[in-house]
Amino acid sequence: YHHHHHHHHHHHHHVYYYYFYYYCHYYYYFYYYYYYYYYHYYYYYYYYYYFYYYFYYYYYFCYYYYYYYYYYYYYYYYYYYYYYYYTTTTTTTIHSDEKRERFRAIMALLFKVTHAHTKQEMCLSDTMPL
Repeated sequence: YHHHHHHHHHHHHHVYYYYFYYYCHYYYYFYYYYYYYYYHYYYYYYYYYYFYYYFYYYYYFCYYYYYYYYYYYYYYYYYYYYYYYYTTTTTTTIHSDEKRERFRAIMALLFKVTHAHTKQEMCLSDTMPL
């Protein structure tokens, strides 16, 4: 059912972010190698100067995504379990227009969060030069 499919999908997403995190560390040490290499070769100064800033930017860009993932991970599950709690407790009493409207709003919000989850995954796969 939908519940299990989402949990499995999100678990894969969780592993993917850890891979992305260590992939960033590879670039971080790769940048240090070129940083000292640049000092050794004085005539390539301008080339490695820009190369150094490129990796410096990329390193912090990775950490932004790493912490954003943890914020998003708990945000997603908060709404996920809130949705299941709401459907369980109000299935028999969803007769009034107010409750039906509130239920529709939660369904729309859940769809928006789930859709954003998919978009974020696509965004990261585009970012990674595999």
